[in-house]
Amino acid sequence: MAKVYICDPCLAHMGGHPAVWTSRFASLFLGTGHRVAILSHGNFPESQIDGIPVIKHFTRTAWHSDDRTDPLVNWDKYFKNNGRMVEDMERLQKGIHLTPDNRFADPHVPLEPEDLLIFTTITEYQMAGLTTWYRGLEKDRRPTLICSLMAPSGYVLEGDSGEGRIYAWDTARFYKLAFRNVEPDGDKVHFIALGRAHAAQYSYLAGKPVPPYPALNTAIQPDGPLRDTPGKNVLLYAGAATPTKGAHHLPDILDILCPRHSDWQFTVQTGNGVATKDSVALDERLQVADRKYSNFNYIDHRLDDTAYCQLFNDSDLVLVPYDPDYYYNQSSGLVWEAIATANMLVVPENCCLEWEAKSQNAGFETFESFTPASIAEAVSRALAPAITSRATRLAKAKRFKAENHLDALKKLLFSMWKTG
Repeated sequence: MAKVYICDPCLAHMGGHPAVWTSRFASLFLGTGHRVAILSHGNFPESQIDGIPVIKHFTRTAWHSDDRTDPLVNWDKYFKNNGRMVEDMERLQKGIHLTPDNRFADPHVPLEPEDLLIFTTITEYQMAGLTTWYRGLEKDRRPTLICSLMAPSGYVLEGDSGEGRIYAWDTARFYKLAFRNVEPDGDKVHFIALGRAHAAQYSYLAGKPVPPYPALNTAIQPDGPLRDTPGKNVLLYAGAATPTKGAHHLPDILDILCPRHSDWQFTVQTGNGVATKDSVALDERLQVADRKYSNFNYIDHRLDDTAYCQLFNDSDLVLVPYDPDYYYNQSSGLVWEAIATANMLVVPENCCLEWEAKSQNAGFETFESFTPASIAEAVSRALAPAITSRATRLAKAKRFKAENHLDALKKLLFSMWKTG
């Protein structure tokens, strides 16, 4: 019986996209006669996700930021983390995993050539280690390997001209080295990218087409009917309250928008991440705003899928108040969820969020600077189009949902895994 391992070194808790992504990928293989399991970071607290068993395996997360002042720091991280990935994969090859207390467990079931490994999160700080391990296997012992690429690539196609530019040399170089590891005989290695913008970037670095794959974000998947008639509801925020996502600006944005647009309802949802000193202070300020403004609704806890989807289906405009420097070449599921639910978008200009919205021909407005005033002004400009252009966005939403569904992803993955 072939084994399917959905691997995510970043799956250390239930917050964020890793738990949703791994569960959705794994669900595609249930009932197919294959043994399916999720391989998480060693710190993941649960033994299963949606009934799918979780094996604690990886010792390091994939997320590490480049140091722009001392490039040698990047190389140290590159060698250290990729070296650890080689060790983690050598253990996986032998069927040796981690127990909850991070001690090595007894040998279990080794990898076989008919098996499938899907990395739902992998970055340059682990991908070279992964491909180095893979290249070291005898050809007839290699499983099929599929890597999902969603992180910044170091290379962008900017503006209307689509001119290419390397903006982070270490990042682009590290990815290029990882691709090169499997260039000669990587017929069982496949790369897919999240979003059209990243697919174009990674295709350039890989020197061959890297196809985009369907977005799996929560509010895209349900088949519930989309609302035909416009309302007057704005989703100002949804997700973990972090500074890079502009959460700290929300109280000031509310102080501008709620009095200015008293006939509109504004909603903020937080509580998806780990509580910090800053998030607790923000929660107190948002509680005050909730009592102050009758047209503000504050949801301070994580929502189940049905309630989360309803946030988007009830809205006419979605704000993505993210830091454009941090998200210069990072995607966000909010963009796709907004498109799939016929929402007008407000995103930062000159970054991946604007480029992806433009590539999808979405209805959107941009803010120029990462300040409450600039963000609020962009929302105000977008309110009228949010009503008048809903019919156009509704047609786009239906097409987008038809393209981004689990069956399309399943077809793509099984075309790459010949054993499946």
